[in-house]
Amino acid sequence: MTAKRILIIGGYGQFGSLIAKALAPEKNIALIIAGRHGDKARKFAESLDSSHKIETIETDIQTGLPE
Repeated sequence: MTAKRILIIGGYGQFGSLIAKALAPEKNIALIIAGRHGDKARKFAESLDSSHKIETIETDIQTGLPE
């Protein structure tokens, strides 16, 4: 079964972090944590209880998502 990719924009913020924490332990989900500060996204992703790698993306409304 292919993992479903879920992008959480603002994933390390108050609301986004709750969603990320709830989804991190799930099987067959590939999480992507995005936000304006890549270092915060990476640090938060490393703190999650997950058996799989969580991707991070640094982005904001001015620059858009990387290709």
